[in-house]
Amino acid sequence: MLDFLRFLIQPENLLFLASVMAFAGLWALHIFGLAGDGLEAGVEGVPTKTKVPLIIFLNALFISFGVLGLFCNWLLRDVSGMSVTLKTIISTLVAGVISWFGSIQIATWLGKITQDPPLPSYVGCVGKVISEKITNETSGRISVTHDVYGLAKVPGRMAKGYEDLGHGAEIRVFEYDENAGIYFCVPLSEWPRGK
Repeated sequence: MLDFLRFLIQPENLLFLASVMAFAGLWALHIFGLAGDGLEAGVEGVPTKTKVPLIIFLNALFISFGVLGLFCNWLLRDVSGMSVTLKTIISTLVAGVISWFGSIQIATWLGKITQDPPLPSYVGCVGKVISEKITNETSGRISVTHDVYGLAKVPGRMAKGYEDLGHGAEIRVFEYDENAGIYFCVPLSEWPRGK
């Protein structure tokens, strides 16, 4: 046990140990619900329909990078004639490449389990503006509630002929533009569409 602790605090292992500690910190944020909704994002290299919280991707990345790096350094510790710098570079490259692609694979797998419902299913749903404002010209984020799928945050824009709405304003989704990937909204007070 003492040998393992000595191994962990060697300078070439500090990067990997910090990665494992970052995993522990992110996991605590996630468990206690302190990560917030702002970390939700798609992962580069993953199909666009797959959306997983970024914190899940980062957890997978940090823990795999840390554990694989420590494992590589453990395997390379008895190789004679190899400098500490070279061992660290090899461990970093091996752990970095494997953990990056492994994390993308995990995100893809989780995305298939937690895949969002088809976007047009939110047409007719009631929601609120969660961005600073939405206009006819610029999109913002809206939060909509579906009877089956529950709460979702999607891009929204005001339908033509309606005034801008600010944060917290109640809306109803009027139609979906599949090409732009945007929901057009009308104020809830003006539904059904009067213009």
